[in-house]
Amino acid sequence: MKDKIKACIYKHLYLFVLFIIIPIALLENRFSWFNKFINSNNVESNFSNLATISGTMIGFLITAMTIFFSMPKESQMMKEVLRYEHHKTFIYTIIFGTVAFGVTIILWLFGPQMLKIAVYSFIAGIAEIATTIYYLYNLIMGNFIDFLLHG
Repeated sequence: MKDKIKACIYKHLYLFVLFIIIPIALLENRFSWFNKFINSNNVESNFSNLATISGTMIGFLITAMTIFFSMPKESQMMKEVLRYEHHKTFIYTIIFGTVAFGVTIILWLFGPQMLKIAVYSFIAGIAEIATTIYYLYNLIMGNFIDFLLHG
């Protein structure tokens, strides 16, 4: 039973963003964490910086996808990833992260009144980055260990 729950969590890890963004939204409404960022004198500059960082993060996600596709498919680690369809989860994570950061950039085009939504979108993208790093680390280490053991 424990393994089935763990497998279900890993299969749908790209939905991790919901477990991050919902509590942050609730806590932000209660404590107004983003007010200093949103109501500052440099709102346009803050928003521009957020959009710039989002573009950089999209670049990171594309790089992570490239690393994933360049991994040797004949390694034992990649065979397991493909067998359990974790490659789909990894790709969904990259797609959702790219969309979240893309939404941040698009909202920047509409002006400062969209900043609060853009911050939520940015946080969602950061959650997807964390998931991508987790997957990428495990893939790289698994392939490295496989290489050491089997040459």
